[in-house]
Amino acid sequence: MNRPRATAAFSLVEVTVALGIASFALLAVFALLPAGIGAHHSAMQQTAAANLATAITADLRCAKNSASPRYGLDPVATAAETLYLSEYGAKVDSPEDASFKAVVTLTTSDTTRRATSGTVVVSWPAIAPRPVGATTVFISLDRN
Repeated sequence: MNRPRATAAFSLVEVTVALGIASFALLAVFALLPAGIGAHHSAMQQTAAANLATAITADLRCAKNSASPRYGLDPVATAAETLYLSEYGAKVDSPEDASFKAVVTLTTSDTTRRATSGTVVVSWPAIAPRPVGATTVFISLDRN
């Protein structure tokens, strides 16, 4: 007598369990996406702020006794100066158009070497009463 040959296959229960496990795994991955996107956005803002602080510092280093070429900062001023900047580093006039706010505070030494030190604080968003983040750079300039 010929017996029918058994076919190798998965049962409906096995397929259902496998789909359940896969769906839980995908659900966990998709639940982490918003946190990853938020971290990515924060890292981009932090990097842009650090780049802007570096650009402002380089601009101050280019200025000897006159206004800096790019941002028009006075390298011998003792009062804090506030700049409003776009996300690409261009100076804008109104805070509503800006992505970043930079506050440059310089302190001139009374010595004959005319050393200047200070800080550059870049914060974002520009018009927020309480910034989401900020980057501080300490600078020292020699005016010989």
